[in-house]
Amino acid sequence: MDRQLARRVGEVILKRWSPSEGGLASEVVYADRLQAGVEVPHGAMEKILEDFIRNGSIRASMPLDREAFQTHGGMVITWVNPRLL
Repeated sequence: MDRQLARRVGEVILKRWSPSEGGLASEVVYADRLQAGVEVPHGAMEKILEDFIRNGSIRASMPLDREAFQTHGGMVITWVNPRLL
């Protein structure tokens, strides 16, 4: 996994996360990275978000759409550990 991309994704999650909004779509995080000119390889968001889930940094709904899953994670982040990254 690209550690620099993972760090940048984590920064975006922290910047955009708002518990009062009930969730943060991974598509929003993906779009933020693209707008910043960051190349996000196909499948990278899926791996990064799954790693964040495994290590307890976030909780997220599981994806229903395989293409969305591979492109941007296809998840809604429902909780963020304040100590993310």
